[in-house]
Amino acid sequence: TVGAVQAWTDASVKTKYATLFPGAEFPAKPSEWEMLRYEIYSRYAGTTGADAWQVKISSSDERETAHEQARMQAIDLRLQMLQIERTEDTNILLAALLGQQLQPVDKVMLNNLKINATKSTQAAK
Repeated sequence: TVGAVQAWTDASVKTKYATLFPGAEFPAKPSEWEMLRYEIYSRYAGTTGADAWQVKISSSDERETAHEQARMQAIDLRLQMLQIERTEDTNILLAALLGQQLQPVDKVMLNNLKINATKSTQAAK
């Protein structure tokens, strides 16, 4: 979102990123995955100092706490969606591998299929 991109340009984010991921280059245009990773690590890995997420949330009022819970739930749901998408992709690949093992296809078989398809197309004309 626009808000997330604007927040990413904040100097404090760059400083915290260097602390959380030492040696990693700060991405100028982060992917969704990089932003999610930062959001999660910045909450649970950065646990020291007055600027820590845990300190901020403990001193928040009820409305701010509810807002933060909604944000975290949205992040969790997005991570679950990504996991489902990757599971679907994995299942497609595994199904293709299983199909290949059950009925292996080689170059000769592919050529025969091509010849038969060509013959049937020509016979239909």
